[in-house]
Amino acid sequence: MFKKQWIAALLLCALLPALLGGCFTVDVKILTEDGQALPLVVEGQGADAVDTQETAAAAQTPDAQTPDSGQGDVPAGNLATMSPAEQLSYFNIAVNRIKAEKAGFQKSKLTATEDISLSNSLANSVVGLVKGALLSENATETTVAKGESSDAVMSPYNVPYVSQLTTDDIKSIDVVPSGGGYIITVYVKGETNPELTGSISSRIFEFLTVDDVVNTYAPKVNAEVAREDIEVVYDGCFARATVDDSGRITEYETYVKATMILKNAKIRIISTDVTAVLASTTRYTNFIY
Repeated sequence: MFKKQWIAALLLCALLPALLGGCFTVDVKILTEDGQALPLVVEGQGADAVDTQETAAAAQTPDAQTPDSGQGDVPAGNLATMSPAEQLSYFNIAVNRIKAEKAGFQKSKLTATEDISLSNSLANSVVGLVKGALLSENATETTVAKGESSDAVMSPYNVPYVSQLTTDDIKSIDVVPSGGGYIITVYVKGETNPELTGSISSRIFEFLTVDDVVNTYAPKVNAEVAREDIEVVYDGCFARATVDDSGRITEYETYVKATMILKNAKIRIISTDVTAVLASTTRYTNFIY
């Protein structure tokens, strides 16, 4: 009787691929009369199994774009002769150690509106209003003591890293030997309307979003503008790190330039496009590890 049931089970498992028609894995356990389990694995091609296998593979396969966390040492060797991918990895490790090791530093930030233009010549009467509201400079100074968390002070904010850039995010990277270490400049690709998560800017910079324009900049000039008529275009942005011979940062700088465009904005009773160029330079110096 047991042998008949065992043979029937084998036949059923053999027919499963034809019945289900795709790639799958079935794990069948047959109990013998003395209670021992006989494992039997049947492989085929089933849709459900494809999804399961892809999910498992994604969980097990390291992401090629995963950046360096800042733990461990920077790679040895002459950085100037390494590939861009190796140079970027070195950069990520070095700058991420700032937060990982809770280094102390001095931060200075200067934000300025560099240029403003209005498309409608009839808007000359409000040019003064717009420029008076937007043409300004804002300078700030902040100090972080050694041992304190800088997650809320150093961009990107409230995350435990300084850079998660990948080679897909950058235009180029320059490495210049200096004092036994290097000056590394990473030129970042441009983008329009970056989001707070998932964008290139979110992996390294403090930056403006469309929400910032809606909530802050448009009200400054009393402009009414539809959300879909707002663009924030980033280009010419970079990050520069000076690294000593031990792989630690001695100076760090980010430069972020955004062109803010308000299309068909209504200021008072005049409709016009408003274009403003904003630039922000942030420097981190006097590091203590």
